[in-house]
Amino acid sequence: MLISLSKISGTRAFLSIVFTVIVISLFMLYMVDVPINLIILSILAIALILITIERFYIIKEKDKEIHNNKIYRSDLDTYEMFLEQIPVPIIFLHRKKITKVNNKCIQFFQAESKKDILGKSIDTFIKHEEKGEIFQHMRGSVTTEFSNLNRKLTDVKTFYHQFNHGEYGLVLFDKTEEKANERKLQHSEQLSVIGELAAGIAHEIRNPLTSIMGFLQLMDEKDESTKTYKEIMATELNRINLIVNELLLLSKPKEFEFETKNLVEIIETVVTIANTQAILYNIQIEVDCHKNAENVTINCEENKLKQVFLNLLKNGIEAMSKAGKIVIRIKKSNNVVHISFIDQGLGIPKEKISNLGKQFYTTKSEGTGLGLMISMNIIKEHNGELKISSEEGVGTEMKVILPCEPLQRN
Repeated sequence: MLISLSKISGTRAFLSIVFTVIVISLFMLYMVDVPINLIILSILAIALILITIERFYIIKEKDKEIHNNKIYRSDLDTYEMFLEQIPVPIIFLHRKKITKVNNKCIQFFQAESKKDILGKSIDTFIKHEEKGEIFQHMRGSVTTEFSNLNRKLTDVKTFYHQFNHGEYGLVLFDKTEEKANERKLQHSEQLSVIGELAAGIAHEIRNPLTSIMGFLQLMDEKDESTKTYKEIMATELNRINLIVNELLLLSKPKEFEFETKNLVEIIETVVTIANTQAILYNIQIEVDCHKNAENVTINCEENKLKQVFLNLLKNGIEAMSKAGKIVIRIKKSNNVVHISFIDQGLGIPKEKISNLGKQFYTTKSEGTGLGLMISMNIIKEHNGELKISSEEGVGTEMKVILPCEPLQRN
């Protein structure tokens, strides 16, 4: 545009000068006795000089514009590259129509490319009842919900700035992680309260428990008719005492003390304990141990693993609404051992499996979700993992995978 104006103004000036020269030359022709050939040559020479000068200035201006355009394009490429590297979604609008986005928007809106976003109205992605709350001022921020192309809503803090009438720049900050951290903090506070409550309950239970155990030991051991009952009472009281100790651990966890133990022996002990509950529901617990796992040993905290296995068995029993069978399948593979707890319960919906083990998440009507969460943490401390698979109406398999070799503790 500038070159065009320059050309027009330059041409006009040139024509004015040529016209002036011709008029002067004609005047000289009449006033002075100068040969016509000389006058014509003078006019042509002057015109040629003026044309050369004009072309020189036009070329100079054009070269200057080309140079400026190169600098502009170079700066523009730098800004474009910088914009694409910013790790948050940035959007430019013209009258609410999306005209430009950076690469982060592709991920944020779950799009395949920028073409899926460009040209659309920003209202397409804003929660319907909140559309009127954005762009109330020249600049500012607002927290709202944006949806991606799959209609999944995300909490977003939006900073916006108006450049010209109807033209805005938006910076979006995803608040999902921030909200997740807030929930984790709330869960930690809840666990702290639970720990304090558990410690108080444990101390209140331990006092009468000590008295009962003491009087049980003082009872006449020669009475054979009640000997069996006394042994059962002593066993159950010891179990209560272990539970009380576990409650105390919620308020003050202790370091794990690892020892090499026979896995099958641990499983058999757990089955013996769990059978007291399984019998009430007419459920049979069967241990299927592969030959290569009969003598396998693991480096573990025995009581902690018992707690895990008991919890998994308890979950299996509670998941079965009628008589059936729970199979514990043990098999060694390379340097790990697989312990599968397979029930014939109602099964777990696939969309809920990924949430199992989260704090206070449970599929039970009266559960807390803490049992499985604690179990998963214990398995993790043993450098193991828990895999859950389920089919509704068929049952659930909880597979614990533990290393057979001694653990390398940090």
